[in-house]
Amino acid sequence: MLLKDELRIWQAARNAFDAGNYEQSLELFGRLPRSATISTNMGLLSAGMGDHEKALSRFTDATTRDPYLTISYFQRGVSHFLLERYRPAGRDFKRAWLSLRGNEEINYEQLGLPFRLFASEVLFNLGLSRIRLGRMDKGMEYLEKAKSLTMIDDHDIIEDVLLQKGEGFTVYSIAPGVLYWPSEIKLKSIERKDFMGEATLIAATDLNDLTTGFYGLQLKAALAAQAKLHKENLHTLEMKEKERRRQRNLHRQSKAVVARRVTLVSIRSPSTIRTDGTDAPLPPRRSVDDERRAEEEMRLP
Repeated sequence: MLLKDELRIWQAARNAFDAGNYEQSLELFGRLPRSATISTNMGLLSAGMGDHEKALSRFTDATTRDPYLTISYFQRGVSHFLLERYRPAGRDFKRAWLSLRGNEEINYEQLGLPFRLFASEVLFNLGLSRIRLGRMDKGMEYLEKAKSLTMIDDHDIIEDVLLQKGEGFTVYSIAPGVLYWPSEIKLKSIERKDFMGEATLIAATDLNDLTTGFYGLQLKAALAAQAKLHKENLHTLEMKEKERRRQRNLHRQSKAVVARRVTLVSIRSPSTIRTDGTDAPLPPRRSVDDERRAEEEMRLP
C-alpha cells in the first residue's frame, strides 16, 4: 500500500472517530498494514467501547510486534484488571515496569500519542493488583514506592490511596479517545498540489527570447516564489503543531482529566460521604455496581 493511500485511510479513521463512529474507525484501522501502533490503537478503541476481551488480543499483538512498547503492556494490564484478572494484570504491570528500563517517564507525544506514562503510575497499578490478590504487604510496598516517584499534581491522590490501603480506587489508564495519530503536516500532505500550473503555447517573435513555451524566466521566478511560499507554510504548520502540543501539555498538567487523561478513577460510594464533608470508612468489598461504575468511567461516550 502506498504511503498516500495509508494516510487517506488514517484521515478517514480520524474523521469517523471525531464523528463518534467508533466501529467505523476501528474497521478503517483494520485496513491498514498491521503494526504495533495500529494494534495499540485498535486495542484502545476496543477497550474504550467496553470490549476488553478484544482489547487484550490486540494489545498482545502489539507487544508481539514490539516487545519494548511499554504502553501496550500497561493497557493490557488495565483491561485484565477491569476484568478482575488481577494475576495477569500484575504480570503486565511488572513487564511495563521492567520495560521502562529505569526511566521515570516515557513521553509518547513525539510518536503521535498525546500521553505521558509515569513510572509511579505503573507501580501504583502493580500495587493495587497485589492488594486485590490478598498480598497487602507487597501491594503497600509498591504504593509507597509509587508515592516516592510522583512527578505531577495528578499523583497527589496516591497519599489518600495509601491511607485507605487501596480500597475504593481503581487503576491509572489512558483516557478513552486518546489514540496514535500521524502529524497534521503528514495528513495535509495528501492534498493534491499543482506546482507547475498549466502549460501555454506561445509564439516568440523576439530572437532574444529562447523559451520553449513555458513563460521562460517568468515561470522560473513564479515557481521559485511558489516553492518558497510552500516551505513557509510548512514551517508555519510545524510551529502551530509545536505550540498546540505545548498548550496541551500545560492544560493536561493542570486539568488532567479534561485533557483526555484518566488520572485515577475513584469508585467511592455516595453513601460513604458524611454530612460534615469527611469520608466515612469504606466498605470492605466493592459492590457489582461500584465495579460497573469504574469501568464506565473508562468507556468512550
